[in-house]
Amino acid sequence: MRRIFRRRPSPAFVVACVALVVALSGTGYAALSVPRNSVGTVQLRTGAVTSLKVRNHSLKRIDFKSGALLRGPRGFRGPAGPTGPAGSGGAVTLVAHSTSVSVPAAAAGQFVTRVAETSCASGEKGIAGGTNWSNDTDNKALTTVYSRPVGSGGTVTGWRARGGNGTSAAATFSVVVLCAKT
Repeated sequence: MRRIFRRRPSPAFVVACVALVVALSGTGYAALSVPRNSVGTVQLRTGAVTSLKVRNHSLKRIDFKSGALLRGPRGFRGPAGPTGPAGSGGAVTLVAHSTSVSVPAAAAGQFVTRVAETSCASGEKGIAGGTNWSNDTDNKALTTVYSRPVGSGGTVTGWRARGGNGTSAAATFSVVVLCAKT
């Protein structure tokens, strides 16, 4: 049982092992000696990158020169949208409602706030809103603390906002809601 291998390996086996070591060490050398992202446009020969060497769906529109990509066929026309309110002919009437409140002057280092709220009339839905200061000349001490729609169930019925005055003079804070007549 002590006889393991007493024969010498054949010359073909030795040559095959040497060829395997050389093949693997060459690949390993290239993987270890070439730094990451070191091969760029300058190092590539013309025609070196072919369609077979580019992974499918990896290129973007910006990777192609202008006019290189062809447009596909036009798609089908979508279904018609719902009909608008009867008698409106597609036209919508917009109405703006606003409310103002006076915000008194603030003492040094203080900040005075007031709330203003306005609503749409009956038969109107709010679509946008905002705020305004009467004497705002890019004064950073006149601030809109918050500005948001008022309503429930996804229907906007008005607009509410809080304005803050950090100046030594009184200012007028206004809130506006833009409503659409339905």
